[in-house]
Amino acid sequence: MNLHLPRSPKRPAATRASLLLILIAFLAACRCSGTATNGDETEETTDPKVTVVTGQGSHTVTVEIADDPTERATGLMNRLELAEDTGMLFIWDADSSDSFWMKNTYISLDMLFIDVNGMIVFVKEDATPLSTELITPAQSYRYVLEVNAGFTDSTGVAVGNSVAFDLE
Repeated sequence: MNLHLPRSPKRPAATRASLLLILIAFLAACRCSGTATNGDETEETTDPKVTVVTGQGSHTVTVEIADDPTERATGLMNRLELAEDTGMLFIWDADSSDSFWMKNTYISLDMLFIDVNGMIVFVKEDATPLSTELITPAQSYRYVLEVNAGFTDSTGVAVGNSVAFDLE
């Protein structure tokens, strides 16, 4: 028995190009939505987060990571804004006592210096934008969390508070 199926009509090149563009846009939207595909599996991607625990509760911040010399040197320089509940986490492989400054940083920041055990050892509130004044804690640290100025005051952050990292 021979079965003859009708052939689908050929699509014009413009229609094929339009369909290709729609497919590309769809795939880009899926990638931006936080869903990644891995073979047959679909896994949810998450942005790195830091949770600061104070007497007023837990406060989670989505962070960008600065963990190499170039990223740490650049930090949040030349940015005009920082979204609420976001920040930058500076990470060193060993304890550090490096100084910070606000040169070329247009955003007023609170800076939380954190030791290897996740304890806040120094807080610099409302660092002055564009200042070359050195900010140097008396104690070494392993991490620095930079957030918008006012975060420390509004959340009750203080030396001795703990910080948890979800960087995966």
